Amino acid sequence: MMDIVRRRALRLNSGARRRGVRGTVRAVELAHILQRSIDAQGRWHCALCHDVVTLDDLSFDHVVALADGGEHAAENLVPAHRKCNEIKGSEKAQSRTEAMDRWMDEWASSHSGATPKGATRHPTRPTPQPAPERRYA
Repeated sequence: MMDIVRRRALRLNSGARRRGVRGTVRAVELAHILQRSIDAQGRWHCALCHDVVTLDDLSFDHVVALADGGEHAAENLVPAHRKCNEIKGSEKAQSRTEAMDRWMDEWASSHSGATPKGATRHPTRPTPQPAPERRYA
């Protein structure tokens, strides 16, 4: 397992360097993140969809995205599915809820209409209507 965690650390650090972010995360720190996020059955859960994450599908998500000024540090990382992280990472903060809803629709269509365990949809906000123009006689 430690070999896989080392590879994930290398991937995380190279991605952060590509984005011009300083700092590194060591494999030991990733192992601590995994240890503290384990459940009673010894499994990890995706921080985005709350489904079980396997070692093959393990990725780490920055809670506060690097694009939004988040730090590349162990305290800002949580385990996530690669697909969930990919969807979240490709969107800016204001449109992430729509991206997750799109992903949940996509997931539901391939899983007989089911919703990922523990996942909730964000309520859609109605677009604000402009105030009617007042005309004085």
